Amino acid sequence: MVGYSFWPAGKEGYWGPTTSTLDWCEENYIITQYIAEFWNTVSNLVFLVFAWIGAKNLLTVGVNERRNLLGFLSLVIVAIGSMMFHGTMWFNAQMLDELPMIYNGCILVFSLLTIFPEANARVSFFTYFFTGYGVFVTVVYVYWSNPTFLVACHTILLWSMVALLPIQIRHLEKTYPQHTHKMPSLWKFYFYGIASYLVGSIFWSIDNTLCPWLRFARGYVGTPVGILFEFHLWWHFFIAVGGYSCVMTTAFLRALALGREDIDLKWVWGVFPMLTHFMGTLKSNRVKQHSNSKKICGGFRFGFRRIGVLAATATTAVILFNNFANDNNASDHNSDKPGFSLWKLAADWNILPLHELRTSFLYTGTPNLASSTNPASLDKPDNPADSLLDRARKIVAHGFHGPKSENLYRLAYAGVYDRRTRNAVWVAERLTK
Repeated sequence: MVGYSFWPAGKEGYWGPTTSTLDWCEENYIITQYIAEFWNTVSNLVFLVFAWIGAKNLLTVGVNERRNLLGFLSLVIVAIGSMMFHGTMWFNAQMLDELPMIYNGCILVFSLLTIFPEANARVSFFTYFFTGYGVFVTVVYVYWSNPTFLVACHTILLWSMVALLPIQIRHLEKTYPQHTHKMPSLWKFYFYGIASYLVGSIFWSIDNTLCPWLRFARGYVGTPVGILFEFHLWWHFFIAVGGYSCVMTTAFLRALALGREDIDLKWVWGVFPMLTHFMGTLKSNRVKQHSNSKKICGGFRFGFRRIGVLAATATTAVILFNNFANDNNASDHNSDKPGFSLWKLAADWNILPLHELRTSFLYTGTPNLASSTNPASLDKPDNPADSLLDRARKIVAHGFHGPKSENLYRLAYAGVYDRRTRNAVWVAERLTK
């Protein structure tokens, strides 16, 4: 079996101890000593690619207002900050990752609120408001450093975009009837971006909640297939698609509001939206296009409802399994604490594989299914055929440390160390033969 790590897990990397308040599911310094979370770092390149494609496309069709290019520039800044954060796991770099997300949201919401010419009188107000919002969040977060506060502030901006886009599309449809035939393309673009954000959020939630299982899967299949189970990587990809779609949809709306009738939406290879110069101005062609696009739009609306149902189901599952990463002691399955626990259910029903996977998770992400979880087996003498490493693993037959720590097995002892501080949490040693 090909192992997942090229660099010993837990070994100190080039950038030193982790000082950030967050540490993701990808094991630190497993590919190279110079990048803490390798895949989470390089996956940010997709932001740069989409920003370059989007900016080039807007310049080509002449939709080159400063606000649109600034939206893509903010995506580039988010990507650079994220690469610095995941590459070093420093707190200062974490600020450069998270705070630009707020600035990006402010730019996008500002652009949405000022799409139509009648909003010109409120441009100054919105400029001061969102500048003040960004400064306020920055000052509070730098001094408070509470991730929940930042998530709440970013969520406000995200849901503002989700709500404002359909409102503005409806306004364009009612106020500018000459663009009626392009409404299906706008709706399709809108649902495309929302679906991307939604899928990315599901990957993010699973990465945070089911980290032990993802590590097991990566360790089991090895490299390079294990990359598929780097769910934070997929979060970056789908959020980059969503950010690209939001900027392009807003730019498309703005161009139509300013009277541009020569541009329309095209789908490259059927999956990637871009703006193009509208060809074929005959009324019959427009009516035919409107009829076909209306069918597509209707299918997308129905599909979006199904996506909503799936998202609600996934969210419920995440809530139910939320105690996966927070259970630090496998003996909790015998406790009387309320709440649902899959591990408790596995123990009560004697589902061996589930319970074994949790209690014997190695720091390399490979489970030791052969080890016994029966406490009585600890009183038996060691099998002479066992290696010293196998004997060390038997010192602690129960207990899982959660996604932020690593099991450490050595010839004479077993222990757990904190991935963030690189300090030992506890060490167990067998003193009798």
